[in-house]
Amino acid sequence: MTGIAAPRTWRDGQAGMTLVEVLVVLSIIGVATAATVLSLQGADRASRSEAEARRLAQNINLAVDEAFVDGAPLALVWDAHGYRFVAWSPQAQAWGPSSTPILARHDLTPILSLERQGIEGAPAVMISSTAGSPATDFTVSGTLPAWHVRFDGFSASADVGDAR
Repeated sequence: MTGIAAPRTWRDGQAGMTLVEVLVVLSIIGVATAATVLSLQGADRASRSEAEARRLAQNINLAVDEAFVDGAPLALVWDAHGYRFVAWSPQAQAWGPSSTPILARHDLTPILSLERQGIEGAPAVMISSTAGSPATDFTVSGTLPAWHVRFDGFSASADVGDAR
C-alpha cells in the first residue's frame, strides 16, 4: 500500500504555539494593561484638584457677576466636602438658595477637601456689588499638588502651589 502516510509521533517545532505560551503572552498583556490603568488613575486624581479649584474660581467669578447684575449680595458657604452660594432676599429678609442653578451646592469628590486659609471660624464669604470682600484664600487638597483659589473681593483665580 503506497500513498498512506505514517502517523507522526513527534511535533514539528514550527507548527504553532502551545497553550503555555499563549497563557504567558496573555499574562504579560494583562500586567501591562493593569499598570497602564493604575497610572492613568493616579494622573486623573492629580487633575481633580486642579479641576475643582478652577471650578470654584469660575463659580466665584460668576457669583460676583450675579451680585453686580442683581444688586443683591451673595455669600459663599462651604464645608470640608463642598460649597454653595446663597443669596440675600430683601423680601424675606433672609438668606436662601441662589436662583442661578450652577451656584447650587457642589460636592467635591471624596478624596478632596476644601479649606479656607487665614481666617478661622468665618462661616461665609460675602460677595457684594457695593463693597469688596476681604481677600480670601481657599485650598483644594487631597492630592498633590494642592491648588489654591484666591478671591480678592472682585475676582478669583486658581493656581498651584503656595497661596499668596
